[in-house]
Amino acid sequence: MKTPHLYALATVVLWSFFAPMVKLVSTKSQFLFITLSFFFTFLTFLIAMVLTQRNNMISRLKALTWRHYVFGLFGFFLYWIALIQCFREFSSASGSTVLNYTWPLFTVFFTEFIFRRRSKPVLHRIIEWLGVFMGFAAVAILATKGNLSLLEITHVQGLLWGLAAGAAYGLYSAYSGTVPKELHVAFLLVSAGGSLIAMLPFGLYEAELFRQFTIQDLLVVAVLGSLLDGGGYFLWTSANRTAREHNVDISTVGSIVFFLPLLSVIVISLIYKETEIFKSYFAVTLFFLIAGSILCQRTTSIVEAFQKRFKE
Repeated sequence: MKTPHLYALATVVLWSFFAPMVKLVSTKSQFLFITLSFFFTFLTFLIAMVLTQRNNMISRLKALTWRHYVFGLFGFFLYWIALIQCFREFSSASGSTVLNYTWPLFTVFFTEFIFRRRSKPVLHRIIEWLGVFMGFAAVAILATKGNLSLLEITHVQGLLWGLAAGAAYGLYSAYSGTVPKELHVAFLLVSAGGSLIAMLPFGLYEAELFRQFTIQDLLVVAVLGSLLDGGGYFLWTSANRTAREHNVDISTVGSIVFFLPLLSVIVISLIYKETEIFKSYFAVTLFFLIAGSILCQRTTSIVEAFQKRFKE
């Protein structure tokens, strides 16, 4: 397994603890919660920048262009604004959860057709995208607990907000793969910093809710912002960057992400002693994930096997 896959796998393992961590925080606010999380993420990258690039910090920041600042907003500020609105539009979490996981699809699309533009045989693309969509189908089955009729596809406004969230983070992910290694931390720093500034008015609007936060709530937000978002964003953008450096198909990296909600359910089940992992839909989800991952990871060998068979 090459480096980008290891980065992606580490991201999935780390982010699988996001849902159970959020469950520890009462739903006392949304925008204020995200603003505080952005602050700790920014602080984490600032400390990382000072510790690792103290002598080159100013020159690294000067080397950034307006594109780094603009695309940085897509991964934090714009993604969360759209996702919060999506959750508000849907009566259940299943629809917004499924739409949220369109971001791996958008990551593959934007990487292949905007930031890389590498030509591939038609059969290769068909098998590759079939694997990606099987992974997405697995997420839909898991989110609806096997009852796809729960998806509120007719809810146009919620659908658009969800797709906007997926597209925003997908664009950010795809662009992060083009950022040079020496500017990686600086890019993450301005992404979190710019998004924090943009989110401040929304957080201040809910400022009165801050008094409802307990010490435990603040500790959870600190861990979410610094470790899960700070560490997770570093690992995931590293996966995209190294995939580009090693000329690895982004679909093989993106397909790993579809295991994230499944792993999150397992973690929640173990922590809160829930029984979701013993339901039949869980096995169906696992089947789709494994089948989709095989198609993405073995696309080239599958194409070669098809061509060999037809030649015979």
